[in-house]
Amino acid sequence: MARKKQFIKKSPCGQPICNLFRWTDNLLFLIVDTSSDWDIRHLLANRDDYVNGLVNLEKAKIVQVYKRIGTTTLYKVNINPDNYR
Repeated sequence: MARKKQFIKKSPCGQPICNLFRWTDNLLFLIVDTSSDWDIRHLLANRDDYVNGLVNLEKAKIVQVYKRIGTTTLYKVNINPDNYR
């Protein structure tokens, strides 16, 4: 789920508040599709916040690209974003 998170330091977007994601449990992989064929019902977030959140996860090294095919990306999860400070 895309959400706003406040950072005192180490902000992945360079601002005090960034779009980031949140999930429960300790995921090993995350699969996402960033197709422009977008409908708010797909992920309950607007597309810009969703894509920004993914970029910020990559910048913070919370996830790293494992494989990309077209608009679909499989990420290897390094850390739960709730544990990123």
